[in-house]
Amino acid sequence: MKDGRECADCHATDIVKKAQKGNIDLTWDENGKVQHLKGVIPVIDGVQYNNVYYDYQDGTWILIENPPDPVSHYAGYGIPLSEKQLQKLALPMSR
Repeated sequence: MKDGRECADCHATDIVKKAQKGNIDLTWDENGKVQHLKGVIPVIDGVQYNNVYYDYQDGTWILIENPPDPVSHYAGYGIPLSEKQLQKLALPMSR
């Protein structure tokens, strides 16, 4: 990004509140169309990141009901935020 994010882009957002509750819908089906979460999404161990999945059958995309949970993988030596970091992220901040 040319300009950095503002504090409020990450801190005390609805997404952080969902992470604290342990469940974030990254994608979902809305009237037959895939919708996706917009904003800064923290990565935290123990949080369930939900996605909608489809299968292509006979020329049609069919919603997969109750798909198995995907395997978590942290690429590029990345590590999830700690609980302490998540608590700090939940606090409103200003410059």
